Amino acid sequence: MKKFKTPIIRTFVIECASRALVAFEAGSRREAEELRKEQWFRDELASLRSNGEPIWDCCAMLEVRNAEPSEVAKLKNAAKSVEADSDEIVLAYLVPLDGPA
Repeated sequence: MKKFKTPIIRTFVIECASRALVAFEAGSRREAEELRKEQWFRDELASLRSNGEPIWDCCAMLEVRNAEPSEVAKLKNAAKSVEADSDEIVLAYLVPLDGPA
């Protein structure tokens, strides 16, 4: 009987200029790096504001790193509001976001 490895899911953070922006889960560092290149994700980051300022200026380098325990907790809390059978990626923004205008 063949044993299948359960994928290890880790929590990563995308940051800009040492400012943590968003936490999410990925199966590998390579997978996490791919998110920061996705156009839909970059468009979303560019559209969000915190205290009236864009959270990302579309030019600064986005970096990926392993999440700290407090960031993992914020992601787990955000995931509680998502349906259990959803295949959507859960993003936990780590900066206060402005509400709709």
